[in-house]
Amino acid sequence: MRHAIANAHKSCAASAAKKNAEISACRRRPSANARLIKNLCFLAPVKYNPPIKILTMLTHTVIFRTRKADKVALIREGLETLKNIEGVAFFHCGEPAPSPRPVVDDFFDCALVVAFEDDEAGLKRYSEHPIHVNFVENYLKPAEGKLLVYDVKTFQK
Repeated sequence: MRHAIANAHKSCAASAAKKNAEISACRRRPSANARLIKNLCFLAPVKYNPPIKILTMLTHTVIFRTRKADKVALIREGLETLKNIEGVAFFHCGEPAPSPRPVVDDFFDCALVVAFEDDEAGLKRYSEHPIHVNFVENYLKPAEGKLLVYDVKTFQK
């Protein structure tokens, strides 16, 4: 009886050793699916988001409103002339975008956003430029426009 028990233990030990060897071999050798996934991973598209560049600048925003609807075209025409002023890093003019959101204030006729990389010096050159002076005298004043002006500069670190 002792031999039978000893042989059974040997058989179980051999069986366990064989299973451990198979498990160990599986860990060393990846399955076909794992190899395929590993080989295809380099083909997956990777989205790269470059760091955002924070520019030091001053943004000059002007909101125009006129009491005379027929004068809106005059202001728009004048805004287009401002594109020709040198030293502007960014220029955008347009009309209110329709929005169902109650937080959006669209009670204006048109708006202008101009940015300067050299802060106050750029704004000073812009406001004294002959094209800007012409805009104020020959487009804005005759249209009897009302203005809201916001000058915003980058946070100081």
